[in-house]
Amino acid sequence: MSEDRSLEGLRILGFCDYFTEESSGGAEKVTAEVYARLIEKGAKARVVTTVPGIPSGEATPWGIPTAFAPGRDLSRVLHAQVALAPGLLGLGKREIAGFRPDVLHASGLHFQSSLAASILARRRDLPLVTTGHIGSVAEMPGLIRVATSTYERSVGRFILKSSSRVIAVSQAVADHMVFLGARPELVQVVPNGVDHDRFFPGSDSGVRVGFVFVGRLINNKGPDEVLDAFVTVSRSDATLTFIGDGPMRTELESKVNRLGMQNRVKFTGHTDDVAGLLRSADVMIRPSRTEGQSLAILEAMASEVTVIASDIPPNRELLGDGERGLLVRAGDQDGLSRAMGNILSDEGLRVRLASTAREFAALLTWDRCAEGTGRVLAAAAGREEAQ
Repeated sequence: MSEDRSLEGLRILGFCDYFTEESSGGAEKVTAEVYARLIEKGAKARVVTTVPGIPSGEATPWGIPTAFAPGRDLSRVLHAQVALAPGLLGLGKREIAGFRPDVLHASGLHFQSSLAASILARRRDLPLVTTGHIGSVAEMPGLIRVATSTYERSVGRFILKSSSRVIAVSQAVADHMVFLGARPELVQVVPNGVDHDRFFPGSDSGVRVGFVFVGRLINNKGPDEVLDAFVTVSRSDATLTFIGDGPMRTELESKVNRLGMQNRVKFTGHTDDVAGLLRSADVMIRPSRTEGQSLAILEAMASEVTVIASDIPPNRELLGDGERGLLVRAGDQDGLSRAMGNILSDEGLRVRLASTAREFAALLTWDRCAEGTGRVLAAAAGREEAQ
């Protein structure tokens, strides 16, 4: 990061659900990577969070001081990553009184802690910066799409209207934030980054047959679609590894057992060795219905692992039009199966896509992301103008 005295002593109170090192969520990882670097540059940062299963109290995930409000996990009921934590507002109020922040930062439009941040920003007349991590939900299925759209048009719009500035992790997210009511001149695109010291290519294993899915095992990410497509792969030596955890794991494991595919399909659960697992992989599948700027895709690209992903605007920004990966229409099960077959049968295509993707990912770093985020936070606090 370049020298920036506007960060010296800047007090940032962040709001981010699931802020724990055991989480596989992108918003939490982005917050951790950015705050660690802002603290190195002289800022002071604390986080208000809720994580089901963790009681009220304090801890330091990723070395960042964090206050927890108890939460109840509703993911199995709602089939989405949702928690209920009524104590967030009171916790945030106490943190503001004790920490005396210069700026509030909400890490995600869809977190309940972001709603608490927006209410507190209005009540305490504090500047709020909201980072949008998710683009359009138009490709999400039925009831989930309706529920999410209703939330965005009500609660999401309230959060955006309460925000002094808005950060978007991609142009597609920026467009969606404006669609929801954010003023265009207040929206700044700050792309995510990759830790290139951790995510880099492994040695070539020769025959390429290892597929991986990386991320939360939830409906939006499409792990069930990955499994269904893998079943159609004709090569008996092909393998599939699910890296991550979530409410769909039991359902997926039961299906694998019914199909008798335990020797070809593995589940790692939460793991700290995503980088190592990617280095031993060949193709990552990401058929999600909505994204912002997928860390899993970026990390696969940096690891020179070929990516097959859903053809939605944020993924298209990363992968181009078949230049850095294969895109498949969201929900097209046959198309996903064909793409997996094409990658297996055309080693030259796989190598070309992976190499071009790595060159693109090399331009995106966490230092660059933290620098951009720091400028916006400082500007919201009245320290400088965002560029």
